[in-house]
Amino acid sequence: MNFRDLPIRRKLALLIRMHGGADVSDNRGSIAQQGTTGNPARCYVTVLVLVIVCSMGHPAWGQVSGRFLGTVTDAGEAALPNATVTLRNADTGLVRQTRTNQPGNFEIMAVPAAEGYAITAEAPGFERIEEIGLTLLVNQEFRINFKMEAGRVAATVVVSGTPVQVESDYGDVLYDPRHNRSKL
Repeated sequence: MNFRDLPIRRKLALLIRMHGGADVSDNRGSIAQQGTTGNPARCYVTVLVLVIVCSMGHPAWGQVSGRFLGTVTDAGEAALPNATVTLRNADTGLVRQTRTNQPGNFEIMAVPAAEGYAITAEAPGFERIEEIGLTLLVNQEFRINFKMEAGRVAATVVVSGTPVQVESDYGDVLYDPRHNRSKL
């Protein structure tokens, strides 16, 4: 008779007997049964192994984090590789920074679930974008896509010398001997 053709009760009895188990037959079968339930030391080792295995998985049971992910593109929907994406939470002091890959994607993983997140995207030649007041829930994948506008040309004016004083009551320019100007 094939093992597959045996009734479930007989299959269980065979499996338990093979592993040093107890007598579970109804004494109607032709399988010789073991008289004891096995070695007590073996039972303790089995229980100890089960406890260790179960406790190793415990941190995964209490997962309390999520992640931020998204893309950074320009106004024409072209990817912006190597853009800097910074995540901050003023309440917890958390700061994480990453860069986008070639397709413009970013991902910040294992972020604790909390309120008050701010995320910033920056790239050379583009205006800085910041989203504030974000709340991340447990196991949430918070998707945020940035569409960046070309940056304004910034000019720095360096003034050297002493400015001319202006009389605010009359609009007259006062004499400043350093500039060799006289009163108008």
